Amino acid sequence: MPTESELLVRGPRSDEVEPVVEDGPGEALGQTAELREEQHRTSLESTAGAHQAPARGAGASVDDDGPLSRELSSVSLTSTASATVVTVQPDSGAPSNTAPRRPRIWQLPFCAADTSWLHVSNTIVYFVLFCINVLVNSEAVWPSVRAVDRKYGPIVTPAGWAYHIRDLTLFLWGMAMACQGLVESKGWKEGLLGVIGHAWQVLWYSDTIWLVLHVSGSPAGLALAPFFSFFALVAALAVQTRLAWAVWDIHAELQEEGFEGVPPLGYLLYVYPCSLASGWLLVLHCHATTVAVTALAGPDQVALTAGCVSLVLATTVALLLLIRFRDVVFGLAFTWSMASIWVAGFSANDDYRPDQLVAFFCALVLGLLTYCIAAGPQLGGAAGAGGAAAAAAAGLGLLGGPLHGLGPTHTNNHGPAGLH
Repeated sequence: MPTESELLVRGPRSDEVEPVVEDGPGEALGQTAELREEQHRTSLESTAGAHQAPARGAGASVDDDGPLSRELSSVSLTSTASATVVTVQPDSGAPSNTAPRRPRIWQLPFCAADTSWLHVSNTIVYFVLFCINVLVNSEAVWPSVRAVDRKYGPIVTPAGWAYHIRDLTLFLWGMAMACQGLVESKGWKEGLLGVIGHAWQVLWYSDTIWLVLHVSGSPAGLALAPFFSFFALVAALAVQTRLAWAVWDIHAELQEEGFEGVPPLGYLLYVYPCSLASGWLLVLHCHATTVAVTALAGPDQVALTAGCVSLVLATTVALLLLIRFRDVVFGLAFTWSMASIWVAGFSANDDYRPDQLVAFFCALVLGLLTYCIAAGPQLGGAAGAGGAAAAAAAGLGLLGGPLHGLGPTHTNNHGPAGLH
């Protein structure tokens, strides 16, 4: 029988293992497990000793007590190799996981490739409107608008500085037309243009025809001018109302797709011009109607009565729109235009005329209501994670916040949230 030290070095042979007396299935299984554990420990110790021993020559004797020892040694080496953790060092030439750099401005695409017929037709009609306005203001072909107003005024005639609203609206429209053909990868521009559709073209056609008829100075042209100013007003109110009802749906859909929604730039270029045009055209239609009555019936009590009635009706429409949609930009434009009628009366007459008094009270009521809407509490602060862009847009004064007041919980398609 081998000694205990020999067993520890090479392990027992198969013919030297003493038989195990089976007292029961549980005890036999336990002894077999202990025997296997002892053999594995012995093989690991022998492998560690072999690695630490000095290298022998070719003629040196090696303790080889049989095939069982060699088999256990190979098994232990295999288990040791399989337990080795392989660490792969990253290649120095491989790209890092840092965030990519922001592309430079000259590397970005500039012009959009999906230019539609709506973009082309908008550009053509706006170009015609702009050219006619330049010709009228230069007085190269027709007299200026102010010259005609002085001839048939001063009843319900805005002051000259009131026409700056028209200039601002034309500038914003020009910016919108220039930007509609540029690349925009956040989805808000095409959504807003889809809601507007061809309504801007109807407004521009009608306004251009009114302008030509007004500066012609003939009684027939002045009598037909209110019809086209009315068409322009209806188009402006239609697109303003449609945007007020649809801009929240566009905002929510963009947020569901992972975008920030409609940014303040979208409101500035595609929503604010509609509000400015509606507020200005309401007062302009009153002026066109009064000028037509004056040209046909003379500057008497009939024209003055028609002017006062038209101012009251326009203020009623403005009140309904302001209460319903809380459009602060619209309220400011209407108040500015109505106040210009009150101021313009002082340059023509020292006494108050009835149209001046009506214009003063209309501007006062609309101005106070606009202030209450702009300075009052808003619901946009509780809009949640999706309310940041909406709060920024509401902070610029459009639709006050009720349009985006309920945040992501708004699911119906029945108009602006918080107004029902």
